[in-house]
Amino acid sequence: MNNQVIKKKKILIIGGEGYFGSVLVPELSKKFDITSCDICIFGRNNKVKLIRKNYSKLNKNDLTAFNYVIDLANISNDPSSELNKKITFKNNYFNKKKFFLKLNTKTKFIYISSCSVYGKFENKLAEVNSKTNPLSSYSKCCVLFENFLKKQKKIKFVILRLGTLYGPSKRMRYDIAINLILRNLIFQKKINIYGGKQYRLFCFIEIATKSIQKVITKFNIYQNKIYNVGNKNIRIDNLINNLKKIRLINNKIQINRYNEDDSRSYKVKISKFGLNFNQNYFYKSINQTYKFIKKDKTPFSLKKITLNVYKKLFLYKTDIL
Repeated sequence: MNNQVIKKKKILIIGGEGYFGSVLVPELSKKFDITSCDICIFGRNNKVKLIRKNYSKLNKNDLTAFNYVIDLANISNDPSSELNKKITFKNNYFNKKKFFLKLNTKTKFIYISSCSVYGKFENKLAEVNSKTNPLSSYSKCCVLFENFLKKQKKIKFVILRLGTLYGPSKRMRYDIAINLILRNLIFQKKINIYGGKQYRLFCFIEIATKSIQKVITKFNIYQNKIYNVGNKNIRIDNLINNLKKIRLINNKIQINRYNEDDSRSYKVKISKFGLNFNQNYFYKSINQTYKFIKKDKTPFSLKKITLNVYKKLFLYKTDIL
């Protein structure tokens, strides 16, 4: 009998206590040895080892033990990224470069970027090699750091450009389209549509998690490449029509339309990862999110709007990032 103990891969997730991290961390901890690094401005949401400091304060010795690093540490909400552009560029780009150069050459790096790098891209399907057109400080930093990763030869990496996330999380957010629409139709019986003709790639949070799991288990296949991650390209007004089809919107729901259009609009070619992206899956994921939000006891908490949290943070603790 072989009594050899199989060692779990050690993974550091920076920014692991936020909206996405609060789903990703517990899922990955089922198979891997996970450490979360976060300043916890959204609270502590995971029951794994926690390094409670800004990721940029980690030194080389702190990082030598990890086989993988997953980077979620962004000021990732577009309005939040414009609050203080100097802080955004420091956290989302300059500190990332310094952090990356501290890593062991054997470490594998997974960078969570965004499909918002495509900006306004309507004439054809955006692919990973399409020219980017970032419009916000957040997306501009994503492009800058992607380019830095592609030029360096030190460490193997994978870049995942996520679509607009939605779905249940311990650290719930209502400043992202589908979550916000579902919250308002449940608790206010109304929906506000700004423009409506803009396209988005939406990404159910479970799809994002499973895609990262795929990358970890088959890293050599995916290394040094960029992938678009999501499960549904759809125009905002067509999204509303879909909600009517699955009877989440009825005649009692007030729909308010405004001419203020979002400048971002893109349709994206999805990198499949062998996962299920069919139409029924989209409907099921919407229903799952709806049922979760319906049970929320504090759906209008200011803490569930990222912009509110950063406004307070930048006002009182500008040096924390």
